[in-house]
Amino acid sequence: MDTDAPVANGGPAARPPELTLADKLERAEALRQEGNVLFKEQQIGKAVRKYHEAILHVKGLDQDSFQQMGRPNAAAISNEDKLAVHAVITKCYNNLAACQVHRKNWSRVIELCGEVVKRDPTATKAWFRRGVANMNSGDLDRAQSDFEEAKRLTPDDKSIAAHLAQVKAMIEKQRKKADKSFRGMFDRLVPEDVAQELGDSSGSPSK
Repeated sequence: MDTDAPVANGGPAARPPELTLADKLERAEALRQEGNVLFKEQQIGKAVRKYHEAILHVKGLDQDSFQQMGRPNAAAISNEDKLAVHAVITKCYNNLAACQVHRKNWSRVIELCGEVVKRDPTATKAWFRRGVANMNSGDLDRAQSDFEEAKRLTPDDKSIAAHLAQVKAMIEKQRKKADKSFRGMFDRLVPEDVAQELGDSSGSPSK
């Protein structure tokens, strides 16, 4: 439908006003909070959609993006507003990671938490969630590294400490199993190799 077509009173149809940055931020945060409610109600799919909608409301709202869209004269937003946009998007990524933990979609958790800690290195929950995802994916060394960073940021968190202890125990068990396997292989191979090297099939030392 042509928005400039005459309306009943003979005037042009009014275009909806463009949302201000403050409007977009407010709407994005409202959508994120709706997602949080849905998450608590275990409606994970609906929560994911709300978080994505929230991101779409504010993603790219910076001066560089406006210039790339052919609007070089667009007013630059303030640093305060940039931080607000940054914070909403970061929180949404963290919320999405929580949804994927619920789904046990570990590769997606790792991806989302990586985005969070890149944007906010102090995000303890993201380090912890990525640790859980790495542990469940079998990448124990990275899991330990993530849990150690989470513990550094939040030293008194008992859940983080418990997971760190668990992954360390898993690494130690894995190491002992590998050592035992190597010793068994060594014990099987060395006598024969020594015997061949000495030219004595009995394996006794030559005179």
